Amino acid sequence: MQFNRFRQQKKPNYRRFIILVLILLLVILLWKNAETLLDGLFTPSP
Repeated sequence: MQFNRFRQQKKPNYRRFIILVLILLLVILLWKNAETLLDGLFTPSP
């Protein structure tokens, strides 16, 4: 049975890829700025 070659190719989901890349960039930015963000949260403002 050679039906496998007639099966349609699965199209890549570009929207999911773009969303994952944006989430990854957001996590990296938050990781780099975590110390500054935490200092801003826990320091008393005058």
